[in-house]
Amino acid sequence: MSLCSRLLEAPAPGFSFDNTARNAVLGELLEGSKPPKPMKTGTTIAGLVFRDGVVLGADTRATDDMVVVDKHCAKIHRIAPRIYCCGAGVAADADVTTMMMSSNAELHALNTGRPPLVAMVTRQLRQMLFRYQGHLGTSLIVGGVDVDGVHLYSIFPHGSYDRLPFLTMGSGAAAAVSVFEDRFKANMELEEAKQLVKDAITAGILGDLGSGSNVDLCVITKADVDHLRGYDQPALPGTKGGQYRYPPGTTAVLTKTVTPLPVDLVEESVQVMQ
Repeated sequence: MSLCSRLLEAPAPGFSFDNTARNAVLGELLEGSKPPKPMKTGTTIAGLVFRDGVVLGADTRATDDMVVVDKHCAKIHRIAPRIYCCGAGVAADADVTTMMMSSNAELHALNTGRPPLVAMVTRQLRQMLFRYQGHLGTSLIVGGVDVDGVHLYSIFPHGSYDRLPFLTMGSGAAAAVSVFEDRFKANMELEEAKQLVKDAITAGILGDLGSGSNVDLCVITKADVDHLRGYDQPALPGTKGGQYRYPPGTTAVLTKTVTPLPVDLVEESVQVMQ
């Protein structure tokens, strides 16, 4: 079969496992090589719709497997003047994805002369993530206020999305959503909504090793945006309750052996500092 005919041939329907055999052959040829493993990430992000707008929340811990890399990582990103986005997953992918979307939203506003819509931002993010087929490892919560009202979306790494009055994502999402399901109600007041989002993020921090440090909030209304960095610190380090210093002789010495080590001085040199 010629190369041209192979290129024009329609792909077979269903899943393709051709790379499985290829990876097995490469593993035999390259001794000692192992296929890359998926990266374990940890984050808790959440958002809810209240009477006048949207409240977004996130923790501030960035991890590399079991190592805490950054205790004050900013996970709430600005897309447009009234549109913000929380990122979970790979921190670099979330940063670059939101930076590109912020640039696209600004260019769209300059070309059309109108502020961007939350639905437009969500659609472009979905198309971007779908194009990379999950290789951009980031999950997003987009919230904002535009001429059409208040909006809150969640976008998964492969491009699917949800639109709900409250949303959670990340490794601590199970703990956070339980707080929302217990206490959420429609048309909440601002302070009550902030308290609920803070408690949801705190539940994720206390119930997930990958989430931690502080709670960040972002309140978006038609009139203003209030980005609250370090809004709460639910997991402060504790203080030692007792002293752990013991005087010599506390532990009895049963046996003692001294072995002398003879050392001969071969050469001695003295260097004087300038």
